[in-house]
Amino acid sequence: MDKIYIVIKEYNEILAKRQPWYSVKKLTSDLNSKGISVEKVASINLIPNDFTGDVIKTFSIKDVFSGKYGQYKLLYLMTFPVYGVEKFLSFSLKTTIENWGDLKRIFTISLVPKFVLKLVLQKADTIIVISDRSEKYLSRIVSTKKYIPFIFNNWGGVKKDANTLKNIQTIGYFGPPFTTRSFDDVINFFTWLNLNKHEFNKKIITRIERDELKDVEDEYLSKIKNDKSLKVVSGFLDRESLAIELLEIDILILPFKIVMSELPVVALEALELGIPIITTEDSGIKEITKGQKNILVLKDFKINKFDRVMKFIKEVENDDFNNIRNNIEAINNIFLHNFNK
Repeated sequence: MDKIYIVIKEYNEILAKRQPWYSVKKLTSDLNSKGISVEKVASINLIPNDFTGDVIKTFSIKDVFSGKYGQYKLLYLMTFPVYGVEKFLSFSLKTTIENWGDLKRIFTISLVPKFVLKLVLQKADTIIVISDRSEKYLSRIVSTKKYIPFIFNNWGGVKKDANTLKNIQTIGYFGPPFTTRSFDDVINFFTWLNLNKHEFNKKIITRIERDELKDVEDEYLSKIKNDKSLKVVSGFLDRESLAIELLEIDILILPFKIVMSELPVVALEALELGIPIITTEDSGIKEITKGQKNILVLKDFKINKFDRVMKFIKEVENDDFNNIRNNIEAINNIFLHNFNK
């Protein structure tokens, strides 16, 4: 059996709903299905000196200052988002300050000049990108190969009744109360709905993993505290409870100003669940969902787009997730073919 090493620090199956663990779990499964043995190691220094096969390493800031140490073929797996500094200039100071703890690593990489980043990435034989966004950005400076690490059937066959789209009643949001997730703009949109007499129920499901996030949530929710059509579910729900709450939503708003990790799976999971979504290009799924009638992909989620959002809500149609699945599998089959011996 052929063998591949995957270098990932502190791999933990329990964390496999997050990047980079999610991507590594899916990639391991796909490689195993091709008869390839995968061994995960915490450091590239643990690769045997005489190994000449493929080594896949999750890219990190430290790779800017490190190099390749053996005769193996090195592949960087880009689950870490890479942006230019101009992205940060588009944020308000408040957004930057509120999210600095999560943004500082991404900001550090953005300061690396593109010619230097190109030299860093060229230390690898191949750059594996996992989203439209990263492919578009990185393919300008290095050669890339695309792989989409989405684990299908995440809901065990649970699916929203397509007939609910005939009478849309509830518009919702799911995610942390981060302004990088446009939580502030979602609140503005709900306010805009009320001002323009669009009578929908509204639902916000927030993931609160740190105590301070509750204070952030409360600050923004105070702007619509008198909205009787709003339901808020806060905390950290188990999978079954989350599915129940999500199924009450007819249209899900999932915008991103910037991604903290590549290919946020929440957008694809919502579509698999049968819920139409409104997202932004930073979600990285624009190409694989092209032509779908149940998704609107915007450049950003701002008030000047709200009329377009309403048009989508009024005209949205159900669509088959199998179309997206086929697109993903076609892309992945091309990528995995590279490992045929």
